[in-house]
Amino acid sequence: MKTSKLVMPEKQAGSRRKARQKPLSPDSEIAVPTFESEAELEAWWDAWPRVEIEFDERLKKQVDMAIRLNQRVVEGLDHLAREKGIRRESLVRLIIDDYLNNHLPPDF
Repeated sequence: MKTSKLVMPEKQAGSRRKARQKPLSPDSEIAVPTFESEAELEAWWDAWPRVEIEFDERLKKQVDMAIRLNQRVVEGLDHLAREKGIRRESLVRLIIDDYLNNHLPPDF
């Protein structure tokens, strides 16, 4: 598997002078304080650890693929897609991704 590593701070692009007062997530106990200056904000962000992210380079390229499906399968996909509020094509991608994630070896 070809992967790339990115090291990036958890800083959000386009930070404003006044940061959010509420917690970062429902499970988080860390609240972002209000800052008096841009320098204080930068110092606060710089104090956070950097996060390493690995990703598969193959995810960058998308390939079109045409498949033939019987009418029952198409109607079933349409039904499920309507229930989820997504397009049929998005549902098919989710189904395929889920299947592959559960059946391919971890090092693929």
